[in-house]
Amino acid sequence: MLEPAGSRKAWREWRAGVELTRLDGECLAVLPLLSGRLREWLPEDADADPAKEIVLGICKRAWAQNQLRYRETAGAIDILRQEGVDVTIFGPVAWSLLYQEEKAVRPIETLDFLAPRDRVNVAVNALQCAGWTVEPDMPPLAGRVFDTHIGIWLRSPNGTPCQLAWRLSNVSPELARSHEATPARRPLDLVGTQAFVVQTEELFVGALTREHDRLVNWQCDAVVLLRNRTVEWRRLRTLTDSFPAAVERLSQVRREFGASIPPEATAIREPGPLVRRYLAIRADYRRVCWAEGRSSSPAGLARYALWRASRRNRARTQ
Repeated sequence: MLEPAGSRKAWREWRAGVELTRLDGECLAVLPLLSGRLREWLPEDADADPAKEIVLGICKRAWAQNQLRYRETAGAIDILRQEGVDVTIFGPVAWSLLYQEEKAVRPIETLDFLAPRDRVNVAVNALQCAGWTVEPDMPPLAGRVFDTHIGIWLRSPNGTPCQLAWRLSNVSPELARSHEATPARRPLDLVGTQAFVVQTEELFVGALTREHDRLVNWQCDAVVLLRNRTVEWRRLRTLTDSFPAAVERLSQVRREFGASIPPEATAIREPGPLVRRYLAIRADYRRVCWAEGRSSSPAGLARYALWRASRRNRARTQ
């Protein structure tokens, strides 16, 4: 995550005090993140560092594994496209493609696809027919499951975990549909298959709102993104408005890594009393609608606000 001079120094200090054969699997798995710089850091003479071939071998193995994951991803896209299901790539595959720009290899822990909720059952059936399996603890895809869950987990024929999601963000059930609009995305060629990946800002929000890191922590992903992409900060701020923790993490990246992030992207917005009151009423209205199985609407919100006001007035006069 450091700039070249600092990272070279940190590598040498780390390498001087570490025996590779004693590292656990997780540490070895993240070594390929450094593959873009390792050839500069490792000595030309293998005798100077007997572990050189081990390190480069780990990186080559991770690269080969990622090629298999790309093929699995492309194969799934082809299967779903034949059934008329349009999906968008996000998660580790999207991050791995970004790391490639630094000649680094980011491990792909899972395959992640975003699909419209009304096409998810078709997508699952198509993948199952192709040998993919649904994880045993997954709920039936019907009714309010689409509001209470963000996606369903499957495994590819090779055993790779795969998430088929219908929204990118984990939100309260009553807000689920409002966060399921098709995100901005860009096309790319993935081993001969046309695919679509989420735009920079959606990818960034994914790191800032990630609840659990697997092999690669969210800070590392965020810093690499900032080095290689131009962020539309106003758009990012709109996307993070519903996630205060994401704004705090953005401030953390600026503090800890000196990232160039404009102040307005992390400014705390304190609404006035009238706006706070409106937001509270709207939140209550949405919860009531979801609990009663009704759709929310601006007209319904206005009627609900009037009903609350009249009830409050009656309570005061009694």
